Amino acid sequence: MTPHAKETGEFLGYVGAIACYRCKLRGNGITDANSNWRLWNADVKVYRAAKPSPEDRSDEVFASKEEELLAKADRVRKAIMWFTVSEELREQHLLDMGGTDKSSEDVFRRLYERVAPPGTPYEPLERLQVPDRLLRKIKNDKEAEVVSGNE
Repeated sequence: MTPHAKETGEFLGYVGAIACYRCKLRGNGITDANSNWRLWNADVKVYRAAKPSPEDRSDEVFASKEEELLAKADRVRKAIMWFTVSEELREQHLLDMGGTDKSSEDVFRRLYERVAPPGTPYEPLERLQVPDRLLRKIKNDKEAEVVSGNE
């Protein structure tokens, strides 16, 4: 899949098979009424959360490996939703949803509440789960680490 020719913003990269573009910055900063700085900033935050560089994730602490895997999967799912919605809809409805404190479920619910046709029943997103085989691998790795630490 190649970047879309119709997009005018800067191509950031891919999250899954979704091409991600941050909006083209306009205006003279945050105080300019015509500025889209908030959307530009939110686009960058969502992309970096889904595709972090080593310095982006250096200060993050998770309670467990399972929690870390679920958080990362949710950020990828959020980015896929985020960048498949038009720039106009993101600017109108999602500006405050770019941070890592908002989940893919939060974004989905906001889109449902504001964009879904009236009368459409809400169906929550499927709950993310770490596959059993991966949980076993994590447990085995921890056990091996404990054994090697005792020697």
